[in-house]
Amino acid sequence: MGGASSENTTLDPGAWTFSVGAGAAYSHAEHDVEPSQFEPHVEHDEDQARRHVLDFGMFQTTLIGSYGLRSWLTLKGMIPLRFTVSRARFLDAENNDLPDFSSIHHRDEWVVGFGDPLVAGRFRLPLDGLASSLAGGLTMGVSMPVGNVEADPFVRGSKGLAHQHVFFGTGTWNPHLALDLSIAFDRWSLVAWTSVDAALYAGRRGYKGPTIVTAGVAARSSLGMDNWSFMLHPEVFHEEPATWGDNIAKNSGKTEVLLGAGVNYTMECGTVLGMVAKGPVYTQVLGGQLDIPLFVNFSSSWSGGP
Repeated sequence: MGGASSENTTLDPGAWTFSVGAGAAYSHAEHDVEPSQFEPHVEHDEDQARRHVLDFGMFQTTLIGSYGLRSWLTLKGMIPLRFTVSRARFLDAENNDLPDFSSIHHRDEWVVGFGDPLVAGRFRLPLDGLASSLAGGLTMGVSMPVGNVEADPFVRGSKGLAHQHVFFGTGTWNPHLALDLSIAFDRWSLVAWTSVDAALYAGRRGYKGPTIVTAGVAARSSLGMDNWSFMLHPEVFHEEPATWGDNIAKNSGKTEVLLGAGVNYTMECGTVLGMVAKGPVYTQVLGGQLDIPLFVNFSSSWSGGP
């Protein structure tokens, strides 16, 4: 998600927020099979699959907690839990299904695991002297290598061994840096943000994750409706390719421009319900990538304190 979320606020001392987000996306991919990708356990070339057809359902639940430590400092923590549902079909040279075919590359499966948790501090920027309607913050933190990292799938594949391309960690401590600014007008507000999650070194399995840079701007308004808030925002997403040793990971690296829209509803008890949907309007792929036409996130947040 982009920096337009309600998490970019500085809380009063002793105040807290807790939110749960649930996101989902779907992707479809197909590719022809080169001879170097033939299955080692299939004896005759005429029995090899000549095309792989893949469907992925990707889901994430994120727990986010924030606590106001000082008037200028809010501590934040985030824990992502992810799971992917994969379905693989295999076609012969005439595009007929091979229902009993098995592959070291792809399979029908569920993969579940934690992503790397993030701990950070958000420092309120001293912008009050410029304008009372102007606010902003600088967030600095680090993600912890909790999520699983698989062994190099390209090396295992070249040796004819079963391998896994789906995993949810980076295996390294990665710094996080973000900046957000907002200005309020009579009936609407404008929010701008940018963030960097940097992978600086390779972990013990030789994997160096992607450095990710995002930037965006969002317009928000209640449109004259009580308890409602609507948002429209463009966002730029850039991902540097990940690497395995000296080799670039083939399924990483891209630049996208996305357009998103969202709505929040504040209940009488103070609970905030939200939904955001976004999809790419421009994509430049640096390596082989899955196309994700739409991402939808639902969230619920609670607040408390003095």
